[in-house]
Amino acid sequence: MDSFVFTRHTSDCKYKRDRLYRRCNCPKWVEGRFNSERIRKSASTRLWDEAERFREKLEEALTKGLPLSDLNSFSAEADPIASSSLPDPAQLVATEPPAAEDVPLALRPTSSQPKRSPRSEMQPCGRQKARVTVEKAVEAYMTNARTRSRSRME
Repeated sequence: MDSFVFTRHTSDCKYKRDRLYRRCNCPKWVEGRFNSERIRKSASTRLWDEAERFREKLEEALTKGLPLSDLNSFSAEADPIASSSLPDPAQLVATEPPAAEDVPLALRPTSSQPKRSPRSEMQPCGRQKARVTVEKAVEAYMTNARTRSRSRME
């Protein structure tokens, strides 16, 4: 199967003319031909590397004759490459903290570093987000809907 990963850019992406641009945050898709049938499938990710892994799994599934519905459940957690580097959560709870000599020197607390109190970390910054009322949200939605219907008519 000849397949490749491409990007379906959003309308406001500045790279929307280049479907092979990798580094934007737009959704990645896989396209290819298998038995003279065109296949286009969402990789359900915005990362190129994960989309490449999905492409490999898609090719493998198609050559083995597996149903494509099995690929919809693909995620980084189900991927043996990605999950092999993550520790088991049950082990994290059962383990003791590392001894002081096992911690790298750069990460050890020193007396020259100021100690922060939990209260100082919780102080709000100067700006807070304005609250959006239900009325304002409905008004914004209706304005957007009217604008979209006008653009379809033109």
